[in-house]
Amino acid sequence: MANVLDYLDWRGDLLFAQDPVNEIDMLIFSILSYTNMDGLTEGEDITIEELYRRYEAAGYDQSRYQYDPKPLLEKASHAVRTKDIIVSGYVNHLDPEQNIQFSAMTFLMGDHTCCIAYRGTDPTLTGWHEDFYFSCMEQTPAQLEATEYLNGCDGEKIFITGHSKGGNLAIYAGTYCHAELQDKIQKIVSFDGPGFQNEMLYKDIYHKQLWKMRRFAPENSVIGQLMHNDARQTVMKSNEKSLLQHDPYSWQILGKSFEETELSRYSLFVKEAIDTWLEGISLKDRKRFIDTIFEVAEASGYHSIKDIDEHRFETFKAVVKALSDTDRKQIKQVTEILSKFASDSSDVFWNEIRKNLPWEV
Repeated sequence: MANVLDYLDWRGDLLFAQDPVNEIDMLIFSILSYTNMDGLTEGEDITIEELYRRYEAAGYDQSRYQYDPKPLLEKASHAVRTKDIIVSGYVNHLDPEQNIQFSAMTFLMGDHTCCIAYRGTDPTLTGWHEDFYFSCMEQTPAQLEATEYLNGCDGEKIFITGHSKGGNLAIYAGTYCHAELQDKIQKIVSFDGPGFQNEMLYKDIYHKQLWKMRRFAPENSVIGQLMHNDARQTVMKSNEKSLLQHDPYSWQILGKSFEETELSRYSLFVKEAIDTWLEGISLKDRKRFIDTIFEVAEASGYHSIKDIDEHRFETFKAVVKALSDTDRKQIKQVTEILSKFASDSSDVFWNEIRKNLPWEV
C-alpha cells in the first residue's frame, strides 16, 4: 500500500507545468504546514529545499507530534516537483489567554499560482480548546485570522487547503474573503476537517463557493464528520484503525488520486450520536461544558491534549464533579455517546468510567 511519501517517489520528477496541481499535492502542502518555522526565515521567502536545510541545522524535532512533517519535508526537499517551491508568509500565533492557535503558510509555484495551507490543531490545550468552540461560536478567532490571511494574498490562481482544523479554516476563509479574491480561487480542499453550524450552510456566500470545495475523509472518519458541510466528499482507504485514521500519512494513494471507499458504520454512528447531542443543547450550555473540560485540565497542570489522554479517567471524574446537578442530564448524554464511541475497542477506560458514575449508562 502506498502513501503520500510514495507519491513523491512516483511523480516527484514531474514539474507543475507538466502535471498541474492535484489533490495529493494539496495534501502535501497541508502536512508541510505543520512544520515549525519559528526563527528560520525572519520573514524572507525561501524554497522548500532551503527550508529543510535550515530546519535540520536548527535541530528541530517534531517527532513527538502526531503529524511529524519532517519525513515529508525531507522527501519534498529533494523532489524536482517540489524542492524549488517558494514558502512565504509564515504565521504562527498562539495566545492561551484568548484561546487562539493559528498558523499558515503560502506555497508559490510560479505562474502566479499559489496554495495557502492552514495548519491543523497542534498538541497544545489552547488549540484544542479553540477547536471545540466551532460547535458553539459563529466565528472563532482562528477563522477570522484565516480570512484576514487570505485577504492578503496577491496570487492570480489560488488554491486553499488544510488538514483537520486547517480544513475548516480553508473553507471558512474561502467563503468570507474579499469578493475580488473569490474569482481567483481555483479549489478549496479540506482533509478530514470538521464542518460548521447549520446556519452557515444556508448563506448565499457559502453556496457561491460551494462548487469549488472538496472534502476528503478516511472510512472511519470522526473529526471530518462533525457538524455540517455540504461540500462533495471523497472517502479514502487508510492502513490505520479507528481514530488513528485521521493521520494523513495513513491514507492510501494510487497514482495521483486516493484509493476510494465508503464511510464505515462506525463513522456514521458517531456522527449521528454527536449531531443529536449538539442539537439537543443550547450554544451557551455547549460552551460551558467545553470550558469546564479545559479549566479542569489546566487546573490539573496539563499542557497538551496528550496529557488529558494519559489521565483521561481522572479528568473525566473531575469534570463530572465540577459541573452542577443541573448538568447531570447533559453529562449522562455525553457519557452514553462516548461509551458507545469506544465500544469497538479493547480499551477498558469506559468500563471504569461506568463503574464510578452515580447513574447507569
